[in-house]
Amino acid sequence: MELDPAFRAGRVEHVALAVGNLDGANIEEEVITALEATGWDASAAARHIKLDRLLRLGLASRLQCENALQRTNWNLEMAASSLLEDVKS
Repeated sequence: MELDPAFRAGRVEHVALAVGNLDGANIEEEVITALEATGWDASAAARHIKLDRLLRLGLASRLQCENALQRTNWNLEMAASSLLEDVKS
């Protein structure tokens, strides 16, 4: 089943705006992969990308990263700062 192009573009834009700081050539691919993994739920896809990016820093476990994101209302920069502070302590 093919998605309506306007629906697809709207979801991609919604996720890109929710995540912010999406630089690079594979951004649309990253967003579409996250959307497909979450059944095209834009909010869940944004959370998926944020969690993945935090995990890539290698500062903490998946559970710790998810908890940090939840504590900061899914603010990626604040969650990363929180985890960095934990590592410094």
